[in-house]
Amino acid sequence: MSLLTKKDRDRKCIDKTVKDVEIVLYTGSKMSGEQAFSSITALIPGNRINLHTTIKKFQAELLRFDSVYRIFIILASAEYELNRFLALKNLLWGCPLILILPDQNRDLVSKGLKLYPRYISYGIRDFKDVLLVLEKMIQNHSLKQIF
Repeated sequence: MSLLTKKDRDRKCIDKTVKDVEIVLYTGSKMSGEQAFSSITALIPGNRINLHTTIKKFQAELLRFDSVYRIFIILASAEYELNRFLALKNLLWGCPLILILPDQNRDLVSKGLKLYPRYISYGIRDFKDVLLVLEKMIQNHSLKQIF
């Protein structure tokens, strides 16, 4: 019988797969970016997180091709930012995406769904829901590598 709890086994699984996973994080402001970055580093090492505060640099990251599995997180602070990401819709197609919107405005959510995110969250809070989804996405990736 194993002495490890399920959480410990899951953590070991994540630690093994982190080597081929990168998180690409876009935040419009430095302050919200630092908060998101520090929350995500609880799950994945900081050297595996690429933080971008401009859409141009985020777009360059989308165009980069390599064998690393990348999960994209977009923290859109306003509708104009979301509109700019809609222009990048073709580049985001098929990419694992977590979208964080400023509020639950019906028009904003409708536009956000056009990016086909795997998960949508609202507002800048403690990121617990986003971290749980991110952890599950990494675990699913590791299972795909096994089989």
